Order: sequence, then C-alpha cells, then structure tokens
Amino acid sequence: MSRRSKYEENEDEERGMNIEFESLSVNTGHVIFAGRDASVTVQTGGDVAQHGTQTITVGGVETTPEALEKMLIAIRQFDQTIEEASLDEDTTEAALDDLQRLEKQLTSTKKPNARILVNAAKSLFRISPMLASGVIALFGEPLVAQIVAGVGGVAIQFYNTLMQKKSKG
Repeated sequence: MSRRSKYEENEDEERGMNIEFESLSVNTGHVIFAGRDASVTVQTGGDVAQHGTQTITVGGVETTPEALEKMLIAIRQFDQTIEEASLDEDTTEAALDDLQRLEKQLTSTKKPNARILVNAAKSLFRISPMLASGVIALFGEPLVAQIVAGVGGVAIQFYNTLMQKKSKG
C-alpha cells in the first residue's frame, strides 16, 4: 500500500472529492442523507441526477414540511375562528387554551397523549356550533388524521364521531 503525499491529498480536496456523511443508508437505488431522502440515478457517462424530499416527524408521524404547513394553516384559521366568535372573554380564553393544547399535541415530534388531545377537542366542540365546525375542519386535515390514527383507541373513536357529524351536516 503506497502512502499518498500531502500534495495528492490537497489535489483531491481542490477537485471537490471531500465528502462527509453524518448518516448513510443505501437501498437499491435509494440513498438517505441524515433525514433527507434522495434518489440517485447514475447513467452511462457518469451523470448523476438527485431528487430530494425532506421529511420531518410530527405527532409521531413522518411527513413533509408542506403537510405540516397545511396543518398549521388550519390551526391558525381555527384560532381566527375563536377570535371572531361571539364568546365572552373567559370562554374565548378557555377556547384559545384548548386550541394551544391541541396544537402542542399535534406538532410535537412524539405521539400525542390521546387523553389530552381528545379532551381539548371535546372542550372546543362543546363551546359553540361555530367552534364545533372548526374542530371538525381541523380533524379533517390529512396530517391530523394520520396523527390520530397513530394514537389509536379513544382518539380514533373521537375522530370517527367527528367525521360522521361532518358527513351529516
């Protein structure tokens, strides 16, 4: 085995050959770079095409930043619905607290606590018909449905009840 001179090592760095990976996992034609999903195709002549998709974990579910953004928009719209509802100050404050609990449960990287998730949603649902429709709309978001499915039991029953109410009204 021959030893390379410092000059040869510097040449490699100048040509862009220094590649560092924090994590590398290879599956037939598929490469994952530390949380970033990349598909690599090598064609004759050495051309490389890379298509990347970033994934994140929200509510214990792996998803895309775009899906998270849609869910956050739904939460903000619900927040606005609460602010615009004709509720007394204490009820508005309680509703905003419940929504904050929902948001915290839904946006955590861990699976939500089913009891906290369902109790906050039920509380909002009972306040007024306007907020009930907001709960139904929020739980109708695809990412929220995925998160609820991952929690199981009580949360799924509550979700199914909401979706039945949505289809009736």
